[in-house]
Amino acid sequence: MRLSEEPAKPSRVLHLRGLPPDTTEAEITTLTTLFGVATNIILTRGKSQVVFTNSTLPQIFLVAQWANEQPGTRCLS
Repeated sequence: MRLSEEPAKPSRVLHLRGLPPDTTEAEITTLTTLFGVATNIILTRGKSQVVFTNSTLPQIFLVAQWANEQPGTRCLS
């Protein structure tokens, strides 16, 4: 079976790494509401990561852009 050579479609799911170890889900919720409604927030404190879904692609792109501008934070989508 051959994998498709089509480019991946954009996703409303965002994975942020490099968060401060004491980051809380409430802080993530507050941050993401600046960019729209976030759902399905999964925070892994031990790994300083969060995965969440946002309501629209333009909003998730704004979060990704903001996160990539923060020192030490890395955005994977």
